[in-house]
Amino acid sequence: MNVRTINRSALQILRCCYGYAVSGTAVLAVGAILPSLISEASLSYGAAGG
Repeated sequence: MNVRTINRSALQILRCCYGYAVSGTAVLAVGAILPSLISEASLSYGAAGG
């Protein structure tokens, strides 16, 4: 394999890992905030998306 091919492959894997980490962080943040929003706004679980 060529060095450029290896670098491109490593960069693509790094991008995928970064996207996975960012989306996971966003899901955890929403999941942590959602219960308090449901209780404060007196929403049902169905209205909150559950």
